[in-house]
Amino acid sequence: MEEDKFTPDTLREFRKKNWELLSQEGNHVGIWKSNGRWYMDVSRVGKPSVEIIEEAQKASQLAIYDLEEGTEIVIGTIKDKEYNPIDEATNIFDRYQGQIGRPSGGGGGGSVPKVPEGVSASKKKGRRKTKETTVSGRDLLKAILAIAGESYEATVYVDGMQRTEQRAFAAGLRKLHVQIRLVRGLTDQADEFIRLADAVAGFLRDAMEGDEDMKKLYSRALKNSIINKD
Repeated sequence: MEEDKFTPDTLREFRKKNWELLSQEGNHVGIWKSNGRWYMDVSRVGKPSVEIIEEAQKASQLAIYDLEEGTEIVIGTIKDKEYNPIDEATNIFDRYQGQIGRPSGGGGGGSVPKVPEGVSASKKKGRRKTKETTVSGRDLLKAILAIAGESYEATVYVDGMQRTEQRAFAAGLRKLHVQIRLVRGLTDQADEFIRLADAVAGFLRDAMEGDEDMKKLYSRALKNSIINKD
């Protein structure tokens, strides 16, 4: 909805229209702004399942939230004012269980999935903002091409990025010809990819600042192509 058309009555009408869903435990209204437009959906907090994803897609929800893992699961998109599921509920659920290292039948822990090929790292001097896609986009493109080659479709996770920034960041990456499937901002340490990125960043910082033990491990990682350095 255009910014100048969004009023308190809009929210009241949305709540009234979706009262049955909002009255269910764990559901709440999600509101965000991007590129001068306001968006609303009904978001669910709780343990995901195929049935919940199916119900959410029938209600045209964009995502559900796994409270236990602290992770948002994207299940649909809006294009040209039309809602489209990104995949069948079963496929979304199975893929998510694989991401968090949990069998599809439930149970299991939160182990980090295997990272194919290795880890790419790029060191920049000074402080840079996440939204500077000219810098980070080029680094992403180099890393992706080094591992995936010319044919790929990437899902990009960005530490600390708010939901309202994701569309603009994705548009910036596309201008740099990064072929992306999805951009997601992660704002807590519950996600395994952010924990991995933080650990790698700390390891690289210690090695580059002269820690002798870390320097040895870093040299071995480079030699064995475990880490690709820009």
